[in-house]
Amino acid sequence: MHTKISIVFMVILSLIIIGGEVMGQINDDKNREQTNNFLKHYEPLIDNALWAYNKEDCKTFYKDYAIMLANIATELAFKTMYIDMYKEKYGKFVSKTLIREKSVYVDSGPLLVYKAIFEKNSNIQISVNFTKERDGYKITQISFDEIPEASSQTKDKGVGDNKNIEIEIKGSKSSLQGQDLEFVNFWQTLRDDYRKRQPYIYRGNLSQASSRKKIWTLDDYTLTKLDYEEILDPSSTGALTITFWRSDKGFYFFRVSGGCFWYRDELFGPFHFEKGKFTFSYSVIETEKFSGAIFQSTYDINFLFREYGRWTPQKEDVIGAERLLKEYILENAPNIDKKLSQYRRQYFGLIDKDGEKIIWINCFLDYEDYHKNWKADLVYVLDGGLNFFEIKVNLKTRKCFDLYVHGEA
Repeated sequence: MHTKISIVFMVILSLIIIGGEVMGQINDDKNREQTNNFLKHYEPLIDNALWAYNKEDCKTFYKDYAIMLANIATELAFKTMYIDMYKEKYGKFVSKTLIREKSVYVDSGPLLVYKAIFEKNSNIQISVNFTKERDGYKITQISFDEIPEASSQTKDKGVGDNKNIEIEIKGSKSSLQGQDLEFVNFWQTLRDDYRKRQPYIYRGNLSQASSRKKIWTLDDYTLTKLDYEEILDPSSTGALTITFWRSDKGFYFFRVSGGCFWYRDELFGPFHFEKGKFTFSYSVIETEKFSGAIFQSTYDINFLFREYGRWTPQKEDVIGAERLLKEYILENAPNIDKKLSQYRRQYFGLIDKDGEKIIWINCFLDYEDYHKNWKADLVYVLDGGLNFFEIKVNLKTRKCFDLYVHGEA
């Protein structure tokens, strides 16, 4: 009796296994058929976009993108991501072959993955995401990723809340020395917490700054790339690349670029090395008679000076303005002159309607633990009395004007 039951059980089990294999084969065949049908209808959209990439034709490239991406499918995004980053690094697209095992057909959003050859690199993966829109599908993202060669890379793990994030390292920390090494270590204290680094974002114009160049000019800085790079979560289509830069003025920056649906390209800095650690700052000027911070023309003070243009003063401009300030205050505000050297300064460049350059000097007495970030952020209050005053200096006419001492609360 037991023998018959065992035989029956084995037969049923065999039928289940065979049936599962048959169903699996049917599902594989069905998925292959669906993928082939999808390719027939939608691969021309990819070919059209890649042709537009080669021609640097933004309008044609985004022609078949989803409507929901209209606000980010811009000429600036195309230039920053596809021309300045991808094309500069990989060159023109040449050919592609579908990687079936990585491609996925799901009704809500298919993914097609290709191994591609470009002019400068024959080992590139192209990933194309689609979304359902009305009666068909539209593209949501086209990303190019270098297929890594394991022998040339090292891997690391994240820290803090992101211990499981894989980090690919290009270059070697052992090749870095002095402040270059200290800066990479400083970055790693910010790496796993976006909120910590967000206050340090650079407010300048990145539209002409390519992260793939070894040297590039950004506003008033000439930046040189360090021989070290990190890629966070490299196997993901949302991988972020971190590059590190040293400026001709001794400041440092790091740049975060990449992402999935929402491409990110952010520069953080400038940072300078002071008293054994890195501090976020714009250009700092220190003398025996005064100390202050020079702010870039990109720092937003339009709420105060909508009628003025902007420029970035240099240290020699500030020194000249300080001489004029000293003379003016001595004659017109002797009560401030007694403590003038104790006031911290913030210098902002303005251009008036006649094209003349003006320095707006924002002055305040520094209190312990009160204005910790004064070298990076505008200190502006509506009262405070003699603890706060501001003045403008016209460098062409060499005259001070619009002295304003804050009122008492």
